[in-house]
Amino acid sequence: MIFNFILIESSLLKSSELEYEIYIKQNDFYLYGIIDKLILDGSTAYIIDYKTDSLKKYSATEKLENYKYQHMFYAFLVSKMNAKIEKIICQLVFIESPDENTLLEIDTEKLKSFESKMLAGINLMRKGEYNKNKFHCKSCYFSDVKNNCIV
Repeated sequence: MIFNFILIESSLLKSSELEYEIYIKQNDFYLYGIIDKLILDGSTAYIIDYKTDSLKKYSATEKLENYKYQHMFYAFLVSKMNAKIEKIICQLVFIESPDENTLLEIDTEKLKSFESKMLAGINLMRKGEYNKNKFHCKSCYFSDVKNNCIV
């Protein structure tokens, strides 16, 4: 799968950016992200995120679940930067195991849902309200052997 994606990527080199920084004004604050590699091709954007994670304990698909919101955030930034973008394809590439990569396709409906959840989360943080997300406990450094949060 990565072989096919690299072929697409190399044919679009003129429109690719490495370490692409995006600042977006949202309401009364700014959102900021650095995308490892961004490729724009008409109405499609490709976001490539290189990871140094080991895949010995968790599969690439399980790791994608941990990075899903980071990808959604990047996709949101890219969509705000370029209104022509209709589809965003995110790819995790693991440096240690480059053949074990994952893809996540994000459309405008997913972005709308993410935006409302993100803004709600930001509003809670601004009020000083923080909720634990226990979904990540099994892969968190701050969990015990039974995957219970110790913090």
